Amino acid sequence: MDKHVALLGRLNIAYGILGALISSVAFVSGGGILGFYRWFDDRFFGLMLTTTLTAQLLMAPLCLIGGIFVRRYHDWARIFLIVVSALNSLNFPVGSLLGVYGLWVLLTPETEPLFTDRPPAQGKGKKVAGKKAIRAASKAKASSENSDSPSSILGLKRAAGD
Repeated sequence: MDKHVALLGRLNIAYGILGALISSVAFVSGGGILGFYRWFDDRFFGLMLTTTLTAQLLMAPLCLIGGIFVRRYHDWARIFLIVVSALNSLNFPVGSLLGVYGLWVLLTPETEPLFTDRPPAQGKGKKVAGKKAIRAASKAKASSENSDSPSSILGLKRAAGD
């Protein structure tokens, strides 16, 4: 499911960027929202297309934010993208496909542990602990557990006395 979450994040980012670009270009070339609406002879068709493009323009930043932070495995982003996916499923045809896929990925029981037990951050400028650092940390932990502190000595005496 890790690959599905990464793919869902990338698809939402692309959908948000493309939706914002297409909607913005359509509205600018049509002379704004009212100009775009008046551009069509059939008022019903103009209203439907204007409403769809406005909804896409409003959903674009939500898809972008959700896609970015789901790829970073933030738990709040999972819940946020579930809501965005449900709203996207109303936007036929591409939004419906992305919304249903998003709901399937994020509501699958195998996906939840990915967000509660986040993997270590990787990427530009972020260092991930190597084998030597992991070994050193485990040695330090083992030595602190086996130290000659008063509590450990008392614990040993109590165990030996029982």
